[in-house]
Amino acid sequence: NSLFIQNYWLSPGRILELVFGARYDYYEGFGKAWSPKGSIIAHYRENGRVKMSVGRAFRAPSFSERLSPPWTMAPFLTYVGNPDLRAEIATSYEVSFENEFFQRKLKTRVTPFYTFAEDFIATITLQDPLDPTGQSKLKTPDNIQEVEIEGVEVELVYRPVETLRLFA
Repeated sequence: NSLFIQNYWLSPGRILELVFGARYDYYEGFGKAWSPKGSIIAHYRENGRVKMSVGRAFRAPSFSERLSPPWTMAPFLTYVGNPDLRAEIATSYEVSFENEFFQRKLKTRVTPFYTFAEDFIATITLQDPLDPTGQSKLKTPDNIQEVEIEGVEVELVYRPVETLRLFA
């Protein structure tokens, strides 16, 4: 079960926007969690803006991550769920620079981001304890403690005519 709320404010002159939201989740077996997010959007020219946001997220493991029965992915490779998984908690920060040019036919977006996550769920590979030859491997989801994820997303959209958009 979840519930989402959001509030939006636009300054006089439409130069600054504030967006605040939160999601409440309840997952049987994992409890409840609040996931807040806040954003500030500053319009530094008519077709240009910078967005800054910070948010916290909760992700309970999926049914298949927890309870998938063993199945063969390839010779000597089997996937199996992990019923002992814990929920992920992540905090993310991003800054996005967005611009539009040539009567809004060309749009650019550059977004550096950083995420810190606890109990991050990733798929790991283990020796199959039931294979005496040591050839077989198991793939299973596991909480790998803490991770830091950082990077930059770059987006380019060109609209030569109203009905055609090219993305990169």
